[in-house]
Amino acid sequence: MELLLVQTRIVFIAHSFERGGAQKCLYDFVRYCCGEGIECMVIGPRSGPQLQDFRNLGVEVIPVRIASIWGSGTFLDIIQYIKIFLNTVQITRLLLRFRPIAVFTNSSTIISGALASRILKLRHFWHIHENFDNITMEASFAIPRKALSKIMELTSEKVIFVSNAAMKSILPNGSSKAAVVHNGVDLSRFKFQNHSVSKDNKPCICFLGALEHRRGVDILLLALALLKHENGRAPRLDLWGSGDPEYSRLLKDLADELGLTEQVRFMGYTNSIEQVLPKYDALVAPSRGEAFPLTVLEGMAAGVPVVATKCGGPEEMIDDGISGHLVDVGDYRHMARSLEKILEDHEYAGRLAAEARSKVSRSFELSRQLEKLAQLILPSS
Repeated sequence: MELLLVQTRIVFIAHSFERGGAQKCLYDFVRYCCGEGIECMVIGPRSGPQLQDFRNLGVEVIPVRIASIWGSGTFLDIIQYIKIFLNTVQITRLLLRFRPIAVFTNSSTIISGALASRILKLRHFWHIHENFDNITMEASFAIPRKALSKIMELTSEKVIFVSNAAMKSILPNGSSKAAVVHNGVDLSRFKFQNHSVSKDNKPCICFLGALEHRRGVDILLLALALLKHENGRAPRLDLWGSGDPEYSRLLKDLADELGLTEQVRFMGYTNSIEQVLPKYDALVAPSRGEAFPLTVLEGMAAGVPVVATKCGGPEEMIDDGISGHLVDVGDYRHMARSLEKILEDHEYAGRLAAEARSKVSRSFELSRQLEKLAQLILPSS
């Protein structure tokens, strides 16, 4: 893609510098823009491991006190509105100094960049990674869903969603300003092997992601308990991720109650997914709600058979029974049956893995997805 690079500057608004899917997507896009000769500046929180990652790209990073739209009651919401106002003033001043051709906000939880862009009549683009049909998330917002959708349309040239599920959750009737660009994964990171189950008769599966209620790991434990009850054994489960300490304690108590203590291991966070995944016979994504989870794509790219819930995004990645398995949210019995088939039928697991890798190559290769994003934002020659 040929771009008009004369004095092309973009400001990116980051809601977090922690390591997560949405944050990784932003990092990949900023890196892509830098590679295209775009001058970039990132405005985001004052701390987090990813802050240095951006600086290592040679990008100017401006740490500020970011105000989100999370709220939990009338009085607290009023305080949050004041914080948003002050944050908008601060970002407006930064935009006046940097004079970008566009502003790119990376999450629906941050509206200050959009408001500042509106004040200065700058082109604003919103990248939405959230699925608002996850009711627990919406209930914590200080701004109602309908009001937020109006703000998105009013302040943005384009509202870009990572999945059709995410778009329908906030703009159910569509919009001329809405676009869908699925997340992508870099296939070159993953050395594909036609995956089959462990030959030592000790299958091992994994979960990747934040340990929080929305991710549904408790449902996965119920599926393992069912397999153990029926077969006398269950695969070992490695949980890769950190998160809510209270939910982690709940999982440990549940594993103990279900007789799974020796089979469930809490591995902590990993930044080397491409090295971790090949060790496993299956990846399970038991979430209660997702927009377009990168971990599912990464499992598919690595040739690890995936079992995921029909919670939004996974339905747009996986063809059920062809490139993975899809089960209803909370259906631990179907989850157990899917795992059983994958772990017992080596040939079937290999076919799933091969088709999953092919599906990623055809539809979700990172460089193509980043170029689609750029085409929506950057002026072409």
